[in-house]
Amino acid sequence: MNTAQGSRFLNALAGFGNPVNSYVKIDDGFFREPSAPDGAVRSDHMPIGATYTDWYIGFSLSFFVIVVVVIIVSIILTLAARIADQARTAAAGVDVVRAQTTSLDKGVELVNDCAVRILHMARSLRKVAVGK
Repeated sequence: MNTAQGSRFLNALAGFGNPVNSYVKIDDGFFREPSAPDGAVRSDHMPIGATYTDWYIGFSLSFFVIVVVVIIVSIILTLAARIADQARTAAAGVDVVRAQTTSLDKGVELVNDCAVRILHMARSLRKVAVGK
């Protein structure tokens, strides 16, 4: 069995036509296959327009997927810009709070010293008033 007979036999098994008459003769030579006789064409070919449907579906789906990805990325970038603005504001607020607390550092020691003195004076007054 040669390759042309083998391919016709396999086509017949797959349901693509009669193994003996799997080619039809046409004059214009469209869809000519290397294994077909001169001027013969396979009878089981699909029209070319039908194969483009898959491409149109694929391009449409990929277009919509890309659009969805662009929308999601733009939303993420917008939220990131908002977070960056809030972070700048928070950093400025932290600097102000730090400046205010460092100015109280020496004042807290002074307040503690005064409070300790007042406590000692109050104890001594109580001892005098109570008599202990």
